[in-house]
Formats: sequence, structure tokens, C-alpha cells
Amino acid sequence: MGVGHLPVPDALAVTVEQLYDDMQAVFSFLWTGLREEQTYTSWTEVNELLMIFRGRPDRIPANAWRFIDRAWDTIGVA
Repeated sequence: MGVGHLPVPDALAVTVEQLYDDMQAVFSFLWTGLREEQTYTSWTEVNELLMIFRGRPDRIPANAWRFIDRAWDTIGVA
């Protein structure tokens, strides 16, 4: 298996099923976390410099939850 002309070691080969399962796990984490204020208020961006749901009026949990809901509807809930 390879990408373009580069060989991909078997350990790095990812199946569609694995990607789907990982995506489901992320959606589940977000879906659950966005329901509990004490959970999502502690979330930061990857660089840990900014809180995700503080300081910007357009960053509200309801918007994130709707995005996850639509994404989950698009790929299907396992």
C-alpha cells in the first residue's frame, strides 16, 4: 500500500473503518462534553493559549453542538 509513489508501512496503513470509528469517538466526546458546562469551559485550543468558549461571542457551545450534530447526521451514527 502506498500514497502516490511513497510506500506506507503496514503500521501506518489506516482502514476506512478505523477512520470512521475514530471520527465516531471524537463526535461522541464532543457531543457529551458540549452538554456539560463544567466540561467545555475548560477546553482550550491546541496551543493552550485561548479558551475555546470564552472571549468571543461567536464561539458558543450551541454552535459547536449544531455543527457536530450535522456532521454526525452526514456520516451516520454507529
